[in-house]
Amino acid sequence: MICWIHWVFKFGACRRPTAAMPLIVAREQLKPEQTVRTRLGTKTTFFSASRDHPDGPTAFIGQYNPGGKFSAHFHTVDQFQIIIDGEGRFGRHDVGMYFVHFARAFTPYGPLSADKGWSFLSLCSHYDAGGQDLATSYDKLKQMPDRDPWQASEIVTFEEQPKGASVQEVQPFKDDRGLSVQSLNMAPNSRSTTTDPALGDGLFVAVLKGGLMAESKLHPALTVVYLTPDERAFDIHAGPEGLQGLVLNLPKTAATARTSIGPNVHSTAHS
Repeated sequence: MICWIHWVFKFGACRRPTAAMPLIVAREQLKPEQTVRTRLGTKTTFFSASRDHPDGPTAFIGQYNPGGKFSAHFHTVDQFQIIIDGEGRFGRHDVGMYFVHFARAFTPYGPLSADKGWSFLSLCSHYDAGGQDLATSYDKLKQMPDRDPWQASEIVTFEEQPKGASVQEVQPFKDDRGLSVQSLNMAPNSRSTTTDPALGDGLFVAVLKGGLMAESKLHPALTVVYLTPDERAFDIHAGPEGLQGLVLNLPKTAATARTSIGPNVHSTAHS
């Protein structure tokens, strides 16, 4: 067993403890078995909910080799994706570094084409069985009650490092359920605070460059922080090289948004 911040893991799986505390995991902490090969490249899991423990967060990096393609599909949970390396096409759009995409549960998107290869960080706050192929699951998708499809995307840019901490709202990630995204651009040793996790259904901090000081040590990029809705806002303390990153709050959702509607036909390709 691997233990970080009172969350319990085994090969990337996690379950929520009795007392809520922030979960902080840096890529440099991961063990070799947390990276597995897929038909398109590799998948590196920071932490993951499971079918037996569905109400926990999932964070992983999906890496596609050049020319990797994934058909139009959807997921059964709300999900953020951030391209952290490479470029390609996301649906009809050319995308690259720090392209951020949010999709509500049961919202089809794609196809995805990693023409030159890419890596993306995927974040959700409940168990996700993986991408459901639209072509084979369309009839079941249309029968899903109370489906409310919606998606938004934006490429985030970071200006020169400020003297203090710069926090900017990223449009158009706003709805009446608590959805929000903020960009962080922080000078060395500066501080900021996240939005209130209680506004949504799980809050992530993605440290993309620099590092995060927490628990009396430095967590270098790439680091992922997760807070449950019943936790307090998180104190973000930039490391000695500063910090660039994102604060991403998933929206509150209906329980039906976590219901699986069929087999996961693409679990090894894009989860």
